[in-house]
Amino acid sequence: LTAVLEHINLQVTVKDDLARDDADKALKDFRNQLNDSDEISFVCIMSHGHKDYVLSSDNKQIYIEEDVLEKFSNTNCKAMVGKPKIFLFQGCRGNNVETRRG
Repeated sequence: LTAVLEHINLQVTVKDDLARDDADKALKDFRNQLNDSDEISFVCIMSHGHKDYVLSSDNKQIYIEEDVLEKFSNTNCKAMVGKPKIFLFQGCRGNNVETRRG
């Protein structure tokens, strides 16, 4: 994913295995560094989770709507009003364990 985003000239910052407070700070820092000249923002969160949340490395819930999307609303992220804000959440949801086949 990093290579694809860099190929289309997006600046990529990767944060691994963040605790809930660190993830919150990273999202706020990213939002706060966006400015009027930015044309698009892209946030990808990969983790275990459930329908409404993902889990941080310290096994705390990060709610998709309240803890992530709301930080980038038109009210909270003036620099990106009227501009594309893309969010990709990749993770397992629920308690079923999948096994590899083949």
